[in-house]
Amino acid sequence: MSERRGGPLGREESPDVEQLVASINVDRSGGLRKPHKPLLLLYAIARLDGAAPTEFRFSAVESDLKELIAEFAPPAKQVRPGYPWWRLQADGLWEIAEGARIATNASGDPSIGDLRETMGRLPAAVRDALRRDPALRARVVQRLLDDHFPPTLHARVLEAAGFDAERLDGGDAHLHEDFVPETALERVASSRWRRPSGFRAAVLRAYGGRCALTGFQAEVAGVAYGVEAAHVQWHAKGGPALVSNGIALQSTLHQLLDCGAFSLTDDRRVLISRQFSGSPTATGLLLPLKGARLRDPLPGFEPVHVDYIRWHREESRGGVFKGPALDG
Repeated sequence: MSERRGGPLGREESPDVEQLVASINVDRSGGLRKPHKPLLLLYAIARLDGAAPTEFRFSAVESDLKELIAEFAPPAKQVRPGYPWWRLQADGLWEIAEGARIATNASGDPSIGDLRETMGRLPAAVRDALRRDPALRARVVQRLLDDHFPPTLHARVLEAAGFDAERLDGGDAHLHEDFVPETALERVASSRWRRPSGFRAAVLRAYGGRCALTGFQAEVAGVAYGVEAAHVQWHAKGGPALVSNGIALQSTLHQLLDCGAFSLTDDRRVLISRQFSGSPTATGLLLPLKGARLRDPLPGFEPVHVDYIRWHREESRGGVFKGPALDG
């Protein structure tokens, strides 16, 4: 495929976006397919809905791309977000404003300093095609997932890239990692999948990767599992993507918070609904937390703000909590 660096696709062209995605030239050094380019594409596609910008300054998204690559690419001595940012241009799926004027080394790559001054985006024809046709967008996302990630990671990749893989219909349904492709396509096509970038990483960082109620922490190769960033006031209901609206919780506790099985007092102590019941394993997880105080975040991060707690707890504000609370 010929190089397209600095040569944007015109709006009058109708590119075969699916074929371009299927033909991405990924680094296979060491016998491993590197998903750097697919991750950048998913990151950009997740921001095609709403008021999110569709053109990005590398310096502003560099840390986000680093986190994605560190989590989902094979281990490497150095995480290189500049690699997909620059080289995806050759696949016809990315363009950098005035990229042709940037000096490159013998390998064809610019310096990281020069990259940090650049603006990148999906070519207009690609962007317009994906916006016009939600079904196409869904197929493209599914193709990127199927071609570059194992099925057990699909839900996690979607969430980390910026799709709201946590809730549908105001929190009544959850995506599971064993979803069938048709269900995934419908969900990815919905604008409700979009989550503001950086929320999950910031909340987990604020709580040191540990559940703020149980202290649970599990890591594999430095990547945390089993702990999620929960919105107190739901994102779907206007809750901001701020650490002060987030709690790091074990996955099951996250779901129980969302369904109203428990909430918090103004001083961040656990209230449990009288309507909560379950197996000994379930009750043994939640009931001992009654009255426990949410652990404070690390210094420099704000604790959960009382306004978001009241939205979750009080019927007049949001009413997620299925009160009344257990006595005593």
